[in-house]
Formats: sequence, C-alpha cells, structure tokens
Amino acid sequence: MNIINNKITNNEYYITDKYLAGLVLKGWEVKNLKIYNSIDIKNSYIINIKNEIFLKNSIIHESKKNNNKEIKRNIKLLLKKKEIKIILNKIKNFKIVPFNIFLKKNIIKINIVVVLKKINF
Repeated sequence: MNIINNKITNNEYYITDKYLAGLVLKGWEVKNLKIYNSIDIKNSYIINIKNEIFLKNSIIHESKKNNNKEIKRNIKLLLKKKEIKIILNKIKNFKIVPFNIFLKKNIIKINIVVVLKKINF
C-alpha cells in the first residue's frame, strides 16, 4: 500500500539508482503514517551523519484533537552495510532524494533514488 509519492522526482530528475530502506520511527509517527498518511517529503533529501544515512527535511504532522503540530526531524534509514558504502560515495557527486513511502507486510519502507537533473532547452 502506497502512503506517499514524491511527484517532483519524476518531473525534474532522471533516476539512476533505486534503494529500498526501512525507517526508524516513533510510535505516534507510525500511527499517523498508517492512518492519516501525514508526511511531507517534497523538500526532503538524504544526508550523511557519522557514516549513517538520514532523511532530512521531512515533516510529519502530529494530529491530536486540539493542536496540529508539524515536527521536522532527521529520520534514520535502515540499510545494509554494502548499500551504505555505495550511497556514501554517491552523496558526494549526486543528489539522493526519497521517491516514495509505502507499507510492505505492515512495515513502513522508503524507496530512495540517486538522481540527475534534467536539462531543459
């Protein structure tokens, strides 16, 4: 089941590589993603912090009865060691962005893609 797609990726970039990763989320974040699909990844990108891969600038909307908060934090991505090494090498030269977030066997996953900017004439 698809939770959210990043439509900007298809229109502005060429996709070169695609990787599947897990997300390290808090309990309320999982609930909001599964029930309300309340995440914004339009301006998100992948960064390196101490040789670990994180999703930066993603906004999860915390919806309670009275107050709606927008919480922006770095979300750690779960990848294999080989994939982390490859991505760390590619972060230097390419832009890496989230492609979509979805449920796979009731677990929240993310597809991240290595992209090149399209040249418009």
